[in-house]
Amino acid sequence: MSSATEPRFIVYGGTSNHGFDASVLSLVCERTGLDLSFTHIRFRDFPDDEPGGFLEDRLKIVGSYVIVFSCPFDGEHREELHDIVTACKRQFGAKKVVAVLSFLPFRRLDRLEKTHETTRLRW
Repeated sequence: MSSATEPRFIVYGGTSNHGFDASVLSLVCERTGLDLSFTHIRFRDFPDDEPGGFLEDRLKIVGSYVIVFSCPFDGEHREELHDIVTACKRQFGAKKVVAVLSFLPFRRLDRLEKTHETTRLRW
């Protein structure tokens, strides 16, 4: 395949479990034969204390597939993920955005999968 027709992938790691993210990305590279690595998101607050994230290599996003690793365990991190996905898709023109979540806030908790898990059921 020529480089003009090969899909381009950009991988961003949010404020999540980087060890887990790196192991998943390593597994993906091993299985697919792709050579993917993390591109950084620099987080810093604006002077008015509003949070801000700055995507590196944002000019390469146009027409690319963007993979975002995130762990949205609270409102702040969900908002951060939403901002990153929105910026990639609408502002920088990503072809597709895929979020890899290491925390599923609304997963089913009505039965025990492991003996030490908390459930919503009260017998």
